[in-house]
Amino acid sequence: MRIRSLALAIVFTAAPVTLATTARACAVVTVREPTTAERRTEARFLIEQATAIVDGEVVRPFTKAEPALVRVSRVLKGDAREFVRVGERTSCDIALTRPGTRLRLILTGGPDVFYLPVDYSNAVEEDGVLGSDRTLDWPYYPGD
Repeated sequence: MRIRSLALAIVFTAAPVTLATTARACAVVTVREPTTAERRTEARFLIEQATAIVDGEVVRPFTKAEPALVRVSRVLKGDAREFVRVGERTSCDIALTRPGTRLRLILTGGPDVFYLPVDYSNAVEEDGVLGSDRTLDWPYYPGD
């Protein structure tokens, strides 16, 4: 009986957090900072799940009418192509709104329009898994 009461207390305590997180898809609730090993595991998972990973430069910014157009400098995962189109499905996706922005993109979706669900502009663990230090290979530039 005591275990059941404890279980109910946990459920009712966690429910508001779960509901709040469900209501906002972008909300991230963390109890503590992840360890280096946990960050590395998450990086491997994200890279496995990605449709494409490219270093590129925004040549046409995202608008509500058209996805951003990114000139690909290097392909780290996925098919070789000269350009990728990067759209926005929800307000949680990163919209590329500044022409000239240079960055590494870990993309989902495709093949016509890709999406950038998380800002990986300073993703040290992901770079380690990819074996490519973006600060040397493709430094971030914020654009015009």
